[in-house]
Amino acid sequence: MCYVQIATPFEKDRLFIKKIIRQDFFNITLLEDAYSTEDVLQTANKEIINILILSLAKEMKEPFRYKTEVLQKQPNTKVILIDTEKNFDNLQKSIRCGAIDYLVAPLDEKELQQSIHRSILSLNQISLLHYSTTQITDNRSQQINQIIQYIHLNFKDEISLDTLANFSYMH
Repeated sequence: MCYVQIATPFEKDRLFIKKIIRQDFFNITLLEDAYSTEDVLQTANKEIINILILSLAKEMKEPFRYKTEVLQKQPNTKVILIDTEKNFDNLQKSIRCGAIDYLVAPLDEKELQQSIHRSILSLNQISLLHYSTTQITDNRSQQINQIIQYIHLNFKDEISLDTLANFSYMH
């Protein structure tokens, strides 16, 4: 399961992001919306945030500083930044601070889908790196992880129960 927090003061953006997540990603749980950068930090203190979709709007106080604070608490959090207009300085800061993506409002459905998908893949790579260093004690959990990885890599294709059973040599 992947936990996502949407942090933007704009309801239109929040609703659009939620619509895309609900229609295209089955493995995401949405955390409580954040309306300010302080809200994001409060959430990071009590819950795991796997993906943070953070607005760079002027209403959001010091978003880069707060993003850094969240990453100090939760270093594996993937961040997608949304700006209200194209801004080279913000784009440059986004690259330097390791954001998964820098999007500009109004949000494009395909770009948002791809950003979220890249974030999930990046999280899975971290999970798989950790997974491969641990001793495998349960064959069933290994099969489940392989199935989850298959689904993440092929989520755009039609995946049936038979397809997953054939992939995992199960019936």
